[in-house]
This record gives sequence, structure tokens and C-alpha cells, in this order.
Amino acid sequence: MKKRIIILLIIYINLLGALMAFSLFSVATGRADIVISGIAADSDGRVYVGCDKGIEIYEKSELIRRISIPTSRGYKFTIVNDRIILSDGDYIYTINSNGEILSTQTDTYGNHVRAVYTFKAENGDIYRVKSFLFRTKIIKNDNTVVYRISDRDLAAKLALEIAGLSVVIGVPCFVSEFKKSKIV
Repeated sequence: MKKRIIILLIIYINLLGALMAFSLFSVATGRADIVISGIAADSDGRVYVGCDKGIEIYEKSELIRRISIPTSRGYKFTIVNDRIILSDGDYIYTINSNGEILSTQTDTYGNHVRAVYTFKAENGDIYRVKSFLFRTKIIKNDNTVVYRISDRDLAAKLALEIAGLSVVIGVPCFVSEFKKSKIV
């Protein structure tokens, strides 16, 4: 019994390690985005999705451009007069749709940009972030899907969630088995 538990524990730790390594490596190298920093849309109906890699611009559900952001940490953004207003907590940047920084100012609490998961465009269209079974998508008010998380991003997100859940469930199970077999 003790030998069986030790073998199962070794297998469990290896699988958990592989899942965590895959997910963390994918995110750390920029190959996967698992968090949306916000959404916005311009007057032409292009949808802007804030990701770790930058702000992605979609037109008719197709990625047309990715804008690098002037910060390496968390950020929030919105669109005002077809300009990106981005805050990293210290500075507010005004950026055009080509990624050129037009202005920079010190951020204060009074003008802090907030991330939203519902965005109303200047033309009245409403965009909402929806998630079902970890599959994130952005839906326009006419139920058109304008963004869907990629399969790679979904795989990294699921791996991280499964690894986290297995720690919460798996560790107590192994501790219980160790106690029963008097290994601890």
C-alpha cells in the first residue's frame, strides 16, 4: 500500500509539474494570453482587446494589428475619439491606432482609466466579455462574436486551472492516504 501511494504521488507531482510548466512557460514567453485587460471599440467598429502581449485590434473577428504597449506591467485602457487612453497606474498614455504615443501625463486618482468588460462605442454598439467553460469571447449587441480566445490561449488557461484545482483536491487526498497508511 505504501509503495502504491508513493508511486501515485510521484506520477501526480510529475503531471502537475508538466501542466504548470506548460502554462507558465506559454504565458511568460508571450505565446499565450490568459487574461483580458479590457475591451473597447472605435468609431469604425474595430474591437480592441487588451492582452499581455499588447492591445490587439480586430476587424470583423480577424486580428488586423497588435500594438505594443509602453509598460511591462498591468494596464487599463479605453477608446476616446478613436484614441487609446491607457493607464499603468503611474502614467496615462494617449496612443493612436498605429501604436504611436501622442502624449503622456502623470496619472492621478481623479483621471484613472478603469477596465471594463462591457463597452459602449460612440456609435451606440455595446460589446460584452462572456466566458463559458474558460472559453472567453467578446459579443456585440447583435450577438455577433467579434473575438474568441485562441486554442493555444485556452489550452494554457485550462492547464493552469486544472493544475490549481488538482492542488486543492489532490494534496488533501494524498495527506489523507498517508495518514491512513501511517506514512506521515
